[in-house]
Amino acid sequence: MVKPELNVVWLKRNLRLHDNEALYMATRSDTPFVLLYLFEPFLMEDPHYNQRHWDFIRESLLDLNEALTPFSTKVLCVTSEVIPFFNELQTHYKLKQVFSHQETGIKNTYER
Repeated sequence: MVKPELNVVWLKRNLRLHDNEALYMATRSDTPFVLLYLFEPFLMEDPHYNQRHWDFIRESLLDLNEALTPFSTKVLCVTSEVIPFFNELQTHYKLKQVFSHQETGIKNTYER
């Protein structure tokens, strides 16, 4: 079975449509792409973050999805660790590229 090709725009800390280099690069490709935000359990349990942070993220994602409505798309929001999610995605798609911003988080985000 031939898997369809797919690119991923992995949204981490930059939840903007404007001035988003990862999104810009994905739109320049001929490959379809999905916008992805991962609620990573290891980050959600990290003491550097609190509920206000996650509430802000959720509100930002709602705003993004509203802005994306004219384009008939939205951000795929998933609660999962990174590697298991991408492994599962690869069972259904041939992943060509993952676009994202340079990591700017805390030490454990660099280590993932």
